[in-house]
Amino acid sequence: MSDSDRKPLILFQSSPYEGSLGRSAIDLALAFAVFAQDPVVVFSGDAVLSLKDGQNADAVGRKSLRKVIDSLPLYDLDTVYVDQTSLRDHGVDSSGLPDFAVSLSAPELRQLIQEASHVISL
Repeated sequence: MSDSDRKPLILFQSSPYEGSLGRSAIDLALAFAVFAQDPVVVFSGDAVLSLKDGQNADAVGRKSLRKVIDSLPLYDLDTVYVDQTSLRDHGVDSSGLPDFAVSLSAPELRQLIQEASHVISL
């Protein structure tokens, strides 16, 4: 892969409603997309909880990250990647993920990270 084909990768790892890193990561992905940087978005660790359908974010006094995530294709972020191991570890059923989410095995995730121009982990 040539350097010109490499894309920035944003690795979401933070719990969705503990602090502001989850929302900051989404804002960063949108900023990259607005400036045609075509970021690769990956959810891993506690961040896979952001993808659960039917979140009641009002219960913790926040806005639903899932609603914002569902709007990513409007910004040409047509695919997000999800760590299969994290889904299993957190008991998240892949049938409730957004239609544009693609789950990756550990080797596939490592390959995606290696191919990135740079990785930003939040």
